[in-house]
Amino acid sequence: MSMFNTGDILETIEMFTQDNLDVRTVTMGISLLDCIDPDPKKACEKIYNKITTRAARLVPAVEHISAEYGIPIINKRISVTPIAMLLGACPDADPVDFAKTLDAAGKKVGVNFVGGYTALVHKGFSAGDLRLIESIPRALAETDIVCSSVNIGATKAGLNMDAVKLMGEAVKKASELTADRQCIGAAKLVVFCNAPEDNPFMAGAFHGPGEPDCEIHVGVSGPGAVRAALARLPKDAPIDQVADLLDVEYASYELLVVMDARLKPELFHEMLRHYRMMRVDYHPFEACSQLGVRGFYRSQTRGVNRLTLLDQMEAFSAVSSDAAVRAASYDYILPIGRNLRLKRGAIDRLAMELAVHPIHSISFVRTEIGRAHV
Repeated sequence: MSMFNTGDILETIEMFTQDNLDVRTVTMGISLLDCIDPDPKKACEKIYNKITTRAARLVPAVEHISAEYGIPIINKRISVTPIAMLLGACPDADPVDFAKTLDAAGKKVGVNFVGGYTALVHKGFSAGDLRLIESIPRALAETDIVCSSVNIGATKAGLNMDAVKLMGEAVKKASELTADRQCIGAAKLVVFCNAPEDNPFMAGAFHGPGEPDCEIHVGVSGPGAVRAALARLPKDAPIDQVADLLDVEYASYELLVVMDARLKPELFHEMLRHYRMMRVDYHPFEACSQLGVRGFYRSQTRGVNRLTLLDQMEAFSAVSSDAAVRAASYDYILPIGRNLRLKRGAIDRLAMELAVHPIHSISFVRTEIGRAHV
């Protein structure tokens, strides 16, 4: 049996108190396989009784632990066996009745969300799958805390293209049916590939058939702890600056880094190694070569594919900006010098200023959260 030493305990306490680490969710996974019944009313009754029995003390217990140890626990949730597996036994049932049962049981025990209005169709459809998928928009519109997910592909099995089509329609319909509530239906729906059976996070949580009858999942969210680890590096560390910029929370942006590999060989090779970057040759490179760009590199690391590295001869401000403009995928460019940090909200403020002032009328935006050059 492993034992925690004092150092481990103190480090964990520091993460909670100094680095904004929190427990994002405590999710109870409950198997509903023993609730299968050809009579849909009996099946729903069994589901309600099992959830309200198993999870009766979930919320009070979590809140007690949070208060006793001073650990922030944000959400309390339940995940259940994919409902499509229960629908196969009662072909005449309305799937939405099962969703309403989950909603009522979840509200009874006081959890934030119930996940598991789910179908696993990555290798094809079985009894109950199509009916559940077709009912998803209505189920999400007629319930409050039920979340839905469908696994449409897997690395070994490939993609179920029929399911891809159906889920595209389901997302659209779910948005339309909840348009008066900010399209919340689509926000409670996840379309997966390689869905894990023990995912505690909504909206994709479900209790896989390989899981035990009942179990507890703890989902930890610690971006503050990660940022604190990076902060221990020297403040002029270029890799740290790149990581900071990649952490900007915008869906559509890219980061282009321009440097001269011959002048900074150690930093260049560290960038290649750290972000698993490989040289690519396509149309922007032809235009960039006229500006002294020797190489064009993209990251192979999942999640940082928005990073591009340009190896430019004698890189300096004006020429580097021209090369970045040639290689950029988007219409707006924000030049950022070395060691300049963008604080949270800086780009939002810049966009607002540009929206209310004539083009070329702003030399820079100065706010309490920093300065961004235009």
